[in-house]
Amino acid sequence: MSRKNIRQALEVRLYNLVGHPPIAFENTDFPAPVGPFLSSNILFAEPDDKGYKDAPYIQRGILTIGLHYPLNVGTKDADNMAESIANWFKRGSSFEANGTTVKIDRSPSVSGGSVEDKRYTKRVSIRFWAEIDPSQV
Repeated sequence: MSRKNIRQALEVRLYNLVGHPPIAFENTDFPAPVGPFLSSNILFAEPDDKGYKDAPYIQRGILTIGLHYPLNVGTKDADNMAESIANWFKRGSSFEANGTTVKIDRSPSVSGGSVEDKRYTKRVSIRFWAEIDPSQV
């Protein structure tokens, strides 16, 4: 359940960002709106086993938030939202779900913009980690 808890902690944090546009979470029914929206994807890295068998391990990964905005309206709104997300997940933050604490130990990175599916798109990448006790998995 550790990955489920990590996902829950990160997605709840994103959902609680004030002023966010609609969010398309992974593998959910989401009819894309005409206006801006966010998308959320989590890539889990290989676990970092610190010991053998019942020893805790480190689960790392990257939360990628896509910012999808209409074309030909400039970058200001997308840039402002990217900055808000980066500040919301700032280095040193931690979030908890069901006894699992997720930590942000690096400043989020923001990509340049590109055109994808007829929208102006930027991505905010947030590196995270959590210590997992195998007895609680």
